Amino acid sequence: GTARARLALVSMSTGKPSTTFLPRPASTVTALERVGGRVFLGGYFSAVNSTARLRLAAVDASTGALVPGWVGQADSSVYSLQASADGSTLYVGGQFRTLAGQSRDYLGAVSVSTGAATSWRPPASCEDVSSPCYVWDLTVGDTAVYAGVAGPGGRAVAYDVATAAKLWQTTTDGDVQAV
Repeated sequence: GTARARLALVSMSTGKPSTTFLPRPASTVTALERVGGRVFLGGYFSAVNSTARLRLAAVDASTGALVPGWVGQADSSVYSLQASADGSTLYVGGQFRTLAGQSRDYLGAVSVSTGAATSWRPPASCEDVSSPCYVWDLTVGDTAVYAGVAGPGGRAVAYDVATAAKLWQTTTDGDVQAV
């Protein structure tokens, strides 16, 4: 009964929406990840709370207010967000080619505290220009980042958490939309 556009925080015990969490993204949110007192949003949006935020944003977990100075952004859709175990790094997957101003093909990482791109730069899952390998989903383990990938045939790929080197890849007959 309470109007909320595109994103809401609801009580786990009552299901009622929060009256204080009001981030107001300007378009679709496809990914969420909470780290401490912040919630990270990814999606198709170009603004949050009427402030320019290109497909990535960090908001206060209680109020939905934008985190001042956080600079993360992507040049195209973000589909998945996953934080590292220590909460310092946010892995980002999607349809983008640029992440926080740095060249990253569909998968990269940003600093949780600043939003700046990290040096973690994995190779693209495939080189097919007409049917690129977008990253639909991510899971982060202690030693690897696992990606569910769409594209020619689809695939599941594991990347080294420290070096971003491709550890293995399994090709499938269809997009891998969850890992």
